[in-house]
Amino acid sequence: MYDQAGKHAGLSDTQISHGLEDMHSSKVKDRLKQFTDEALNHGVSFKDSCASICLE
Repeated sequence: MYDQAGKHAGLSDTQISHGLEDMHSSKVKDRLKQFTDEALNHGVSFKDSCASICLE
């Protein structure tokens, strides 16, 4: 699934491979948590298991 999206976006196989590796790294997970926490602090709420994002 991810590799098909990468190819559709014009990425090379090497770029796709590195991206897939990186998305499982603690560095990326920590940044995602940081941005999620910032969004929550600005009033974003995640409802229905993150199926929809609403500003309240």
